[in-house]
Amino acid sequence: MKKTLIITMFFAVSLGAQTAPREGAPMPILGPVLCPHPIGPTVINADIHQPPAPDPADFGTLQPKVTGSVWNQTAIDKAFGHSFHFISPHGTECCIMTSGVLKVTLKALQTGTFNSASSGNDGLNIISNGQSVAGAPPWPNGATAGQTTTITINVPASALAQGHFGLYVQDDTAVLSAELTLRGCCLR
Repeated sequence: MKKTLIITMFFAVSLGAQTAPREGAPMPILGPVLCPHPIGPTVINADIHQPPAPDPADFGTLQPKVTGSVWNQTAIDKAFGHSFHFISPHGTECCIMTSGVLKVTLKALQTGTFNSASSGNDGLNIISNGQSVAGAPPWPNGATAGQTTTITINVPASALAQGHFGLYVQDDTAVLSAELTLRGCCLR
């Protein structure tokens, strides 16, 4: 009961006590509510010395495409998948992850212009429950074999709320490294 009351109070304060203003009165300006106990940053580096671990809960129908993924792939036409798992900080239900930033370093395996049948048409996606929830084209100006790039992408709150999400990269681009930085908030 106490946890429910605290959580209810947190969200009530977060949303602000919104009442309709008097007619003709200026709208009140509600600022952000600061987190009482911020946590992080917590950095999770994918262990590139271990095989990628694509979780079927993240990838759904894409799972067959990412089975057998490897870091720094050298063959074309091989999709990549890896899942990031993280728990609520301090093992308590009064904490939530509020932001996540994923930084991925990639290498083009096949030369080609943007949207050609090469590295140039590949995409990087954040996958949650079998659906892409965010993405970026790593090679918007085309790619040259061996070229590297680092993409930084915000992880949507919906994926953070799940406690896990997948990284999916199309089939002509190798994943060299992946780093997830998380920040959160605890009520107490």
